Amino acid sequence: ALGLQTAFHYSQANPSALNQQFLAKHRELFGSSDKVTFFSVGAYDGVHAIYKMIEAAGGKDGLKAVNAIKGLSWESPRGPVTIDPVSRHVTQNVYLRVTEKKDGKLQNTQFETLPNQPDWGYPGVLK
Repeated sequence: ALGLQTAFHYSQANPSALNQQFLAKHRELFGSSDKVTFFSVGAYDGVHAIYKMIEAAGGKDGLKAVNAIKGLSWESPRGPVTIDPVSRHVTQNVYLRVTEKKDGKLQNTQFETLPNQPDWGYPGVLK
């Protein structure tokens, strides 16, 4: 796998401060961050969105909750994330990465960022 180049929206090797905090908290809670994946970050982002919905609606108004996250932007361990107000799909960075060995482990090291990528599979994105 060494030298393999891929594109994806998350790698544990993301150098952002928030990602490093996220990994450190995972190690604190579970003894390791080896199993942190895009699923872990997706759960983090999902809980963030739910928190913002409850905060906006006071837990009492579903329509207000849904409207609160249309166009919502925040910083995630994966980088900047925005919920598109029309499609409600996520806009996020996609990183070009190369597989390298660091500290005896394989990692996907980011070497280029494609910022603010929409869901290219959503109808209407390609016009």
